[in-house]
Amino acid sequence: MRKLLLLLFLCLLSSGLLTAQDRTISGKVIDVKTGEALPGVSVSIKGTTKGTITGVDGTYSIQASSENTLLFQAIGLVSQEIIVGNQSTLDLSMTIDTTDLEEVVITGYRDEDKRTFTGSATAVTSKSIALVPVASIDQILQG
Repeated sequence: MRKLLLLLFLCLLSSGLLTAQDRTISGKVIDVKTGEALPGVSVSIKGTTKGTITGVDGTYSIQASSENTLLFQAIGLVSQEIIVGNQSTLDLSMTIDTTDLEEVVITGYRDEDKRTFTGSATAVTSKSIALVPVASIDQILQG
């Protein structure tokens, strides 16, 4: 009787392990309007630090289990979440995020919302840049 219960337990345990095993999920991410490949899209497993980025041709490859949810994100595009399930190939079309941005202040090392910015700032317009004969943008910003 003990052997039978042990065998049954091992069968249940191994079947659970087989379904939770990681496998390679690959695919291609494209722009929904143009059909062109989207390089630099972040592909990560939701709730973990495991991830990758799409290549120049929009392709990616990541190790995931069937229970995992893949999170696709890129600046200017609508983020998407897809449950892996039994799929081994996940191709995705992403759309442009058309939400309006608030005014943003770009500092030398980070972005801040204009309302919360407390440092000194100046606006550089294209007219002022055109009037200064310099070789690079960093020379324009000096002084």
